[in-house]
Amino acid sequence: MCWPSKSTIQAASSVETARKEVRRVITASSVVRSGVINVSFSMLEFFCKICEVGICNACALTDHEGHAKMLLEGAANERKLKLKSSFDHQKQKVQNKISKITKLDETVLKSKNKLLEWKESRNSLLTVLLQ
Repeated sequence: MCWPSKSTIQAASSVETARKEVRRVITASSVVRSGVINVSFSMLEFFCKICEVGICNACALTDHEGHAKMLLEGAANERKLKLKSSFDHQKQKVQNKISKITKLDETVLKSKNKLLEWKESRNSLLTVLLQ
C-alpha cells in the first residue's frame, strides 16, 4: 500500500482520476499509520515477516531494518500453500464426516429391517397361538 500500482494510474481515465487515486492511497496510509505502514512512492517488493505487511525497497532498508523479510511473490506463494493445505485438511474432515453418516444410515436401515422382521415373527406367533 505504498503507492497505487502503475496499472491503476495508467487505467485512470483522466489526470483528476489519477490524483483522486493517489489521494485515496495516501489518506488510507495516513489512517493506518501506526508505525507499521508508511507512505513511500515505490512498488511493493518485499514482505516483512515481523510486521506481516508488504513493503517497498526503501521501507525494507529503513522502517523494517533488522526484520526478517522475503520477496513478496514468495510470501504470496507461501500463503497460497498454507491456504491450500488448510482447505485440503477441512475437505478431508468433511469426507470423514460423510463416511460416518453413511455408516450410521446403513446401521439405522439394518436396525429397521431387524425390527420389521421381529414384528412379522411376533405377528406370526400370535396368529398361531390364537388359532
